[in-house]
Amino acid sequence: EINVEAQTSVMLVFIAIVAILIIVYVSLRSVAEMALTALMLLFLIFWIFGIVRILDLGNS
Repeated sequence: EINVEAQTSVMLVFIAIVAILIIVYVSLRSVAEMALTALMLLFLIFWIFGIVRILDLGNS
């Protein structure tokens, strides 16, 4: 189970990093959507911290 959880967390982190890169690229193209981009980045950051916290609670 630990290996599966580790692989899942790595996949989710990788997807989150790709999403952040896409959001940064879009924000550089259109500065008008900067506020929305910031909100999306905050949401992704809290999402990642939530996943890490859940995995830590599950492992310990």
